[in-house]
Amino acid sequence: AQPEAILAQRRGARRLQASASGGAGGGRVNFFVTDPEWDELYSFELSGTWDADIFGGRRSAERSAALALEATRQNSHASAQLLIANLVRSYVAAWSLQEQINISEALASSFDTTAELTNERYRTGSQTADALSVLIARQNAASTRATLPELEALLLIQRQAIDVLLGLPPGTLELDFEVAETVDMPQSLLGKDEPSVARPDVLAQDLLYRAALEDIGVAEAARHPSLSLTSAVNNQTNDFNALFAPDLLLSNLTAGLLVPL
Repeated sequence: AQPEAILAQRRGARRLQASASGGAGGGRVNFFVTDPEWDELYSFELSGTWDADIFGGRRSAERSAALALEATRQNSHASAQLLIANLVRSYVAAWSLQEQINISEALASSFDTTAELTNERYRTGSQTADALSVLIARQNAASTRATLPELEALLLIQRQAIDVLLGLPPGTLELDFEVAETVDMPQSLLGKDEPSVARPDVLAQDLLYRAALEDIGVAEAARHPSLSLTSAVNNQTNDFNALFAPDLLLSNLTAGLLVPL
């Protein structure tokens, strides 16, 4: 909204600047008489000023504001792209952590089964199993399960990050991560508005560079003379009915030339 307002302001500076004023008042002519006379005074003025913009300083200022506005829009697209990228990154990280948890749980269960089978062979006197083999199998299962709390904590952090990126309180969204060879990002998480495919941040910097070149034009134009035309119509009378009388109106047209030293 701010660059839009600046553009409107600079665009309006190239047009006729009009103003109007009016006033009414009254006062006593003599304060030391018994019956003082009251004197009324009414006035109005209409005026307009136009800058010829001979050297294009105002036009350059308008183009600079337009480029800055477009740069702001592109920066907005860049912010949207960054948020979507962070959202996808968090989703993929959460999906990967869930897969690691699933694999660790399956591996721990497999080690439990191995430990039970090894222990059963050891109890039955099998030559292929001993107490050390049973201990190793149980240690493998315990070691695998020991990694689960850390993985689950990291998964919780990624889930909360997804909620924050979507503007939701942490712990609101429930995402189901199914086992798959590829990650399918839910389209509902990406929003309805798709930013430009091009790099809007790079485009924004190019627009700001072009706006700076226009600002140079503004500075160069300020070194040259400027011509402005001003026209005014006014009247001042103590009779309100004669305030707008055509034969009493005063008008003037002046030209001003400013030359910087």
